Amino acid sequence: MRLMLRPDRPALPPWLLCCMLIVILLGGCAPVLKTDGRMSAPSIEGERLLTEWAAQAGRYQSLQGLAKVKVKTPQRSTGGTQVIIARRPAQLRTETLSPFGTTLLLLATDGANLGVLVPSQNRYYFGRADANNIGRFTRIPISADDLVNALLYNSPVLAFDDMKTWQLPDGSWLLELSSWGRRQELVFDPQRRLVEMRYFDGRQLILKLAYTEFPADGPVFPQRIEMDMLEYDVEASMEFSELELNRTLQPGLFRLDPPPSVEPYDLDQAPYSTDKDGER
Repeated sequence: MRLMLRPDRPALPPWLLCCMLIVILLGGCAPVLKTDGRMSAPSIEGERLLTEWAAQAGRYQSLQGLAKVKVKTPQRSTGGTQVIIARRPAQLRTETLSPFGTTLLLLATDGANLGVLVPSQNRYYFGRADANNIGRFTRIPISADDLVNALLYNSPVLAFDDMKTWQLPDGSWLLELSSWGRRQELVFDPQRRLVEMRYFDGRQLILKLAYTEFPADGPVFPQRIEMDMLEYDVEASMEFSELELNRTLQPGLFRLDPPPSVEPYDLDQAPYSTDKDGER
């Protein structure tokens, strides 16, 4: 079949063609509105948020403070007061205190080696500072560097190929970063402070960090940190009542040697459970 042209149909006037082109272009740039009320924003805004946060988070190299710590696992829930000292990239020292101020447990790692003293059991544990060994005592199965970064408001941003920026109804911002099936979400409040990070494996949420209780003045640094490790069904929170940032710390703080007459146990060799032998 041959198409027949209609030479008698009038051509569209130039002004109408221009209007149609403008409408098409504007439609392509129009913000997308989701059913939850969030609206797409220019990618340059997301880039600014990331740059501002990286500059802010990079200011904090160390902290020392007193915190109320709570951890909930499928087996049990624990809580108590801890002195926490942390320094980037992976140095950590925590001292768990009794209600009377005595030491129940002392843990120190320089990022490679872990030492733990349990005075009530007269035992000293040592081994690699990996997530398994640290998790035996903190109940949080996380490596030293990831824990220190979380404490210092510096959790990593995944390398990404695509970024989507959304503005939420309350004036806060949501950034969606993705690359090869991995995804991360960052939430910034209306004051442009990072308040939440979510890590996904495919569509499954595996880790969520929340930062709250920012002081009215002084450094932009959260006084409360919450961790939800969904793949392990572990929830933890740390709320600081006293906190100092960027203090000069002695390297010896992060290495714990066994006192005389204390029984040592190698965590990398011993098949025992610290729930029984080193319970806090």
